[in-house]
Amino acid sequence: LTFKPQLWLMIPVALAAAGRWRVLAVAGATAAALSALSVAVFGIEAWRAWIALMSGGNAQFSAWVAAGRVNGLSVFACARAFGATGDLANLVQFAAIGIAVGFVYWLYRQSEPGPLHLSGLLAATMLAAPHASASDAVLLALAAPLFVAASAAREFRAVPCAVAAAVWICPLLNPPSVFRAGVMT
Repeated sequence: LTFKPQLWLMIPVALAAAGRWRVLAVAGATAAALSALSVAVFGIEAWRAWIALMSGGNAQFSAWVAAGRVNGLSVFACARAFGATGDLANLVQFAAIGIAVGFVYWLYRQSEPGPLHLSGLLAATMLAAPHASASDAVLLALAAPLFVAASAAREFRAVPCAVAAAVWICPLLNPPSVFRAGVMT
């Protein structure tokens, strides 16, 4: 998660919705302790450089947006490939994050978490990630069979399983900057 923090966005939502406050507190304390340890070992300058880079006010960040975000699999990348401006693509991405947050919260409030919950969490993570690459699509490769297995355990339905298969296959149509059909994924 230190180099792919965007894949962690939905975890606190799921933990809070499930009432797993101790896990959330331990995760926060661990992150704080590791951050403090990194400052003690490497100094504060690495954190200052990272914050300056991520604040977006320099050429490196702009190059990352151009090469990484636009050529990725995120909602932002799909909106840009569809012709949206950068500001509109960011707005659509924020809307996707909001939808994912609402869905994960609703899902984890329903019952004790199980495979179906994990499947939804993995899919929502991909939807919410402001930067996602083809290698991150392994989350969908895990979500689809979990969904099918959970559906089969309840009552097998062809349509939801076909949707899961489509979700599993959709990374083959990406990135949207290369394959126009990827815009819809």
